[in-house]
Amino acid sequence: MNKNIDMNSRLESAVKIVKQECDRESRIIVFPELYLSGPVCSHDEAKASSIAFEQVNSRFEMLIGICKNNNAYIVIGGIEEDKKELYNTAWLIGPEGVMGSYHKVQLNDKDKSWAAPGGDLFVYDLPIGRIGIVMGEELAVPEFCRVNAIRGGEVLAVPASIDKEYVKDFDLKDSNRRVQWHLARVRAIENNFYTVFSNYAGGGYIGKSGIFGPDASSKEEDQEIIDDGNVVGSARFKINTLNTDTEFPNNRVKAKQLLNLRTPHWYTDLWL
Repeated sequence: MNKNIDMNSRLESAVKIVKQECDRESRIIVFPELYLSGPVCSHDEAKASSIAFEQVNSRFEMLIGICKNNNAYIVIGGIEEDKKELYNTAWLIGPEGVMGSYHKVQLNDKDKSWAAPGGDLFVYDLPIGRIGIVMGEELAVPEFCRVNAIRGGEVLAVPASIDKEYVKDFDLKDSNRRVQWHLARVRAIENNFYTVFSNYAGGGYIGKSGIFGPDASSKEEDQEIIDDGNVVGSARFKINTLNTDTEFPNNRVKAKQLLNLRTPHWYTDLWL
């Protein structure tokens, strides 16, 4: 397979999807993990599907143009090559260009065959709120989400590539409450932010893409999910990060009441 042609077709697909979602007035659009390369199994395959750090703005020129025209932002996954290292990457793209790239820190066995681990988490201030990024499996590391929250994150973008093997201990056929176990939902509630979880559907992947708010535990309407693991589509949800005109923050994603209940003086006892 010619990986350059394959990546071009994936970029064309991304452009089509972004245009469609912008026509529906979406302001932030999150794609799955490794969307531009697809899953890879070796270093050579990953390198053939990578984008050099110096070339990201030119490769994403069309996406940047759509963002400029619609005042929108995109999080999209792929492989970045920087200083001879390959990274499982999620790029944040906006009207200003490529604003940042998150390199997956917690690598799984497949990633380790070709990728170097990232070194840090980041948050960016956007007109629609302060946004952070982690990859799907990294939701299982509670500290990653908590650091994003402590840094003021109001929206967490979660590009994912999660298959049924990864969640085999859960009953995927449940449920009265649909996705009580969904880690993206849990992390939104406990960290007082929105999570935008974007996963592959079909072909052994669980799907379950969705958007979860900080009140999802008590308000069914504070979430939107594609509940069928074989359905390809998009979940849309109105995210509110605005604060009313008061002296103190009263929006839950800004006030972060649950974070104020932390007791850091106990942390020393948790160190191994």
